[in-house]
Amino acid sequence: MKTKLFIYGSIFLIFVTFITYYLTESPLIEEFAIWVAVIFLAIMSVFLVVLPIYSLFKPKEGTVTIKKGRHLSGFRLTPFIYKKKMKFRVRFKPSCVYTGSDQLEEQINKCAGFGSWFVHRRSLRLGWNYNSFTKKIDLYLYEYIKGDRQITYLQSVDINTYNDITLKSEKPYWFGTYYKFYFGGKEPAPHNVEININYL
Repeated sequence: MKTKLFIYGSIFLIFVTFITYYLTESPLIEEFAIWVAVIFLAIMSVFLVVLPIYSLFKPKEGTVTIKKGRHLSGFRLTPFIYKKKMKFRVRFKPSCVYTGSDQLEEQINKCAGFGSWFVHRRSLRLGWNYNSFTKKIDLYLYEYIKGDRQITYLQSVDINTYNDITLKSEKPYWFGTYYKFYFGGKEPAPHNVEININYL
């Protein structure tokens, strides 16, 4: 609704200024009309060209899989311009249940997040691991601030349930990258591990 109001309002303003110039032949109104048209066309080019291209770099949604023996869910360029908050809905599927070595059970995997290009310098992610005692997924705020790692327990959630998550940084990132679904720590996925994620 706001987008349509902007477009129609801009077209109406351009039309009025050009009609006014035609009737008055004022150089000042002529210059104003030209600037209004240029600004409108520049903004529309962003909507029609830049934003569709930028949307190609959004994080992958739906079912995301990390294959057995791997850490990453796949290569995907995910840059962004300005971000302070991220909201998403995630469901940890039954394949997120695992047991094994102490390292495997203690390490904190990463679900999603955002930050600078240097993840161990400044970043914000949702950490998780399977708790074999409670049979639930433990969630953590997994953050790097000036190279200092900070891990904060958030809550425990049930397997196969949807959970709405909000990650919020105190300071905005003017240019950075989204982080993908990642298994580890040191040990890779013991079998194919899947989540379902949608960005809100």
